[in-house]
Amino acid sequence: MASSTHQPTAPFAPGSIIYKPYICDGDADARIDDLLSQARAAEAAGFDGVCVSEHHLGFPGYFPNPLQAVSWILDATERIWAAPAPILILLRPVALIVEELAWLAARYPQRVGAAFAAGSIAADFELAGTDQQELVARFETALRTICGLLSGDVPDELCGDPALRRLREHPIPVASAASSFTACRRAAGVGCGVLLESAITAEEVARQVAAYRDAGGTGPIVSVRRAWIGSDPPVELERARDQLVRATVPDYRRGAWLDPKDVIMHGTVESVADALVATMQTTGAQVLNLRVHVPGLAPADVIRQIGLVGETLPLIRAGWARSAPV
Repeated sequence: MASSTHQPTAPFAPGSIIYKPYICDGDADARIDDLLSQARAAEAAGFDGVCVSEHHLGFPGYFPNPLQAVSWILDATERIWAAPAPILILLRPVALIVEELAWLAARYPQRVGAAFAAGSIAADFELAGTDQQELVARFETALRTICGLLSGDVPDELCGDPALRRLREHPIPVASAASSFTACRRAAGVGCGVLLESAITAEEVARQVAAYRDAGGTGPIVSVRRAWIGSDPPVELERARDQLVRATVPDYRRGAWLDPKDVIMHGTVESVADALVATMQTTGAQVLNLRVHVPGLAPADVIRQIGLVGETLPLIRAGWARSAPV
């Protein structure tokens, strides 16, 4: 795979194109190796950043320790940024999450971002010794606190820690996972960006973007989409993933979900690039988070697809530049 000469953006900067890995099945060593292979391939292909999401107890495709996994990625790559996105904010003390992110950003300046979610799987909470009682209120409180600290509003009593003190001059970009109008308004209210669902229609994304902007949100808007170069997208694997995920979320979130056969944008490099540009124009999102596969795909096929999808990235960036307001 030829290495891209593209210079990555800052974390979650407008125009960013992010790679989101799913991890292969196998033992811990195999999963770590797979993650790092995908991250290196994403850097070579010209992606700006890599985001790692959190679930526990072997949930297919995910890591239980995204912040730690991001540190491995930053060490294994040279230019791209990385973010735990989302990290489940209610499973550990907020102050410790901020502290660890601050130290990671001190080690890798301008290469760290973060996104947060409340969590929806009961087993994740049980493992952490907590529950989902008053989930929304607890999440809003935690999100407001963590966004304030990471944006640089660090009180004097915490500035004895040099990495926390550094946040005053070098804040860490933050987004909140959002799957409803209420969640978009919450993110706007606490002053962070939004990370939107991957399997909802472009029209629903546009409505959520409008809700965020109408509520005063000024942060990055990240739209997650799935892409595949070729005429043989892994629809059956996507269908299996869809059934697994739908079982974890309430009914009200399912109305605008795409059928699995419609989730994966596929075709030639040019047609996929055109479709992704059109989707971003329709939605008003500023950052594209691309997933090129689903759990169950062979690692070699994943690496091949990263390279193929990488060929769309210059076309997407050129399309964005042509459509940008003068």
